[in-house]
Amino acid sequence: MPVWQEPSGFRLAQSSAIANHIARTHGLRGKNATEEAQCDELLGAIDDVRFEMRKLTTVAADQRAALRAELVSATLLRWLGYLDRVLEKNGGGAGYVVGASITVADLALWYLLEQIRDNGFGGALERYPAMMAFAERIGSRPRIAAYLKSARRPPLVLLPT
Repeated sequence: MPVWQEPSGFRLAQSSAIANHIARTHGLRGKNATEEAQCDELLGAIDDVRFEMRKLTTVAADQRAALRAELVSATLLRWLGYLDRVLEKNGGGAGYVVGASITVADLALWYLLEQIRDNGFGGALERYPAMMAFAERIGSRPRIAAYLKSARRPPLVLLPT
């Protein structure tokens, strides 16, 4: 279980609690209550997609191919379509998913898109050019780009194909 500890001694467990705490401390939860609620909505949607993808880790080996096919042909297309519409509604898709500056929702979405690519589902993503451009914009931010090039960035693979 991940644990966050600050120099003051404050400790926090649970990934989403840690991410939200860091986001609040660094102004990444939106500029007002509406944007914060939109971040919460998107974080929930992203968790739902990740839940669907994690099913690959629990399904019997002989059922993985069928589940992968269903993920690509239905589940991911439905969710990516929804997320693409959210992105398009906010500035025509050329910016962020919430508001005019980066939020925890953008970072979570970028991470999800990396997982989709790393798990061989990139074909589903290719149907959404605005989403692909979004992933490139976020991934080209200096600190994220440096992380992507570093040995610290492992593949985000659930199971081999």
